[in-house]
Amino acid sequence: MKATAGPWKQRASGKEKGNGWTYIDGVNQTVAKILSLNPHGQRQRSDFEEEAANARLIASAPELLEACGVGRDALNEAQGEWVSVTMLHAPEWTHPLKAAVEKIDAVIDKAEDK
Repeated sequence: MKATAGPWKQRASGKEKGNGWTYIDGVNQTVAKILSLNPHGQRQRSDFEEEAANARLIASAPELLEACGVGRDALNEAQGEWVSVTMLHAPEWTHPLKAAVEKIDAVIDKAEDK
């Protein structure tokens, strides 16, 4: 994948801190700049909370993508081990595992632009 290497960290600029600017930094560069939700009007407390939550989510993207890959691999392994037993005794168990892997694959593909 060609994304900036993680981990990513969020930081508020001292000069612009009061304006709601938050930066997401990779190892050697800024990855994103989170702007105020309401730059031309009176900001509410909920605006600050939502902006902070957005920054945390973006900053955690590399770790989330890695966790998805680990989870997908674990589910694939579990599905392979369980299929022979569950297909005979509880076939309804295989569908949720397959659905989970498909959802994780779709998210990883989206992140990797496939």
